[in-house]
Amino acid sequence: MTTAAVVAVLAGGRGRRLGGAKPVAELGGRPLIAWPLAAARDAGLEAVVVAKADTPLPSDLDVPVWTEPDEPSHPLAGLVHALEQADGRAVVAVACDMPHVSADLLKRLCAANGAVAARADQPFPARYEPSALPVLRDALAREAPAREALAALAPAVLGAPAEELEGVNSPAELAAAAARVGRVPPSAEHWIDAFAAAIGRPAPTAEERETVLKLASVAAHASERRAAPIACWLAAGSDVSLDEAVVLAQELSGGPDLPDP
Repeated sequence: MTTAAVVAVLAGGRGRRLGGAKPVAELGGRPLIAWPLAAARDAGLEAVVVAKADTPLPSDLDVPVWTEPDEPSHPLAGLVHALEQADGRAVVAVACDMPHVSADLLKRLCAANGAVAARADQPFPARYEPSALPVLRDALAREAPAREALAALAPAVLGAPAEELEGVNSPAELAAAAARVGRVPPSAEHWIDAFAAAIGRPAPTAEERETVLKLASVAAHASERRAAPIACWLAAGSDVSLDEAVVLAQELSGGPDLPDP
């Protein structure tokens, strides 16, 4: 049985060219590191942050932080540490300065087998197996480029749009990323998270979101589309659980055989 890979967001870099710590640099009203973490969450994947002990991080991180050694300061340091801490699982490594990486790409990397990269010449995001540790440790000891280590692993290549893999390494690139995210409407998940924060409620889990969508689907198919939001509103203000509300809605509609949301 294949064990699920873990998404490791690497945040141990110094951010010298950017002029400050990358993880907490603001992009689109939230920390830079929040973007790849949100992509992992939207994909339903387990994620961790890998950083040095003195790396500035947002105070509201809701994922584990794995602390890599203070030295050396090298992109492979976080990757090696993540593989060492991952209990034999593969690691999908993505840099904290990659705000455009999509949930779909992370999901495809996690579902793959062996060494797999989005692009052959780009070490992040990519999937690394525990068996890659000897190659990665050797490259880290020599402080060789991460691309050299990736090439030695001869990864399969998934392919991804170049703009999805753009990093943020300078103030100019941060400004360009801000212009881009300003043009792209937020995903449903991002908007829901923001709305939950605005009304002082915890954001729903992935399972809760699926159940709400199922309730809305049952209501809409049993009646009219406008029944969907009102049914969800009624369920939210009642004493029954979401699962119970779905069952009751199905009973009213004559059975559970309705299209999935």
